[in-house]
Amino acid sequence: GEIIIYNITIIYHDLPSSINATLCTSEDTDCYTILVNKNKPIDVLRESIAHEVCHIMEGHFTQDMHAGVIESLLHGNETGVNEDEINFYYHYVD
Repeated sequence: GEIIIYNITIIYHDLPSSINATLCTSEDTDCYTILVNKNKPIDVLRESIAHEVCHIMEGHFTQDMHAGVIESLLHGNETGVNEDEINFYYHYVD
């Protein structure tokens, strides 16, 4: 199959307790930033990151839709991210 490369930066940050993760995009580049709540358990973060990656893979941020509509389209309809099929390259900065 076709190999698609996404430039995604994940930042662990203090976020409000009601937010597990949130996705930021740039209109100028094909770069994405996922902010994750550093106070949440790792299993919650993995699921939240996968959810945000699904948004990227489905192209939701190339469409002119309200964020609430995008969320309702994805919730319950996630194609599922098979972590074995994704190559994660990372660099930890302290």
